[in-house]
Amino acid sequence: MLCIAEKEAVVLNGVFNELRREMVKCGAYELKRHEIDNVTKELFTTNKLGNTVVNRKYVGKCHSFILKGCNMPVREDIKLIIAEVAEDHPFVTIDMLIPVLGIVSIYSVE
Repeated sequence: MLCIAEKEAVVLNGVFNELRREMVKCGAYELKRHEIDNVTKELFTTNKLGNTVVNRKYVGKCHSFILKGCNMPVREDIKLIIAEVAEDHPFVTIDMLIPVLGIVSIYSVE
């Protein structure tokens, strides 16, 4: 996935698990809950104004660089890192230019 592509996916709950399975089958690595916290702490920092911003060290880098930086095992067959997160998580709210896709599950589009 190019880092200029969409930064989040909002998915109806009824198809969420199917989408997640298909993404993993096609080469995505799904972060587990404890991994989400670890990766979040590594990928984001606070600027001088106190705002959460992306750690520039990771901008434009590939998944393997990110996983290595988080002291996680790296597989070269991974194409994208995905994580189920809340709608207010930095993976969703901050433009990252990093191959990490936050996925939000919703019950309705209304």
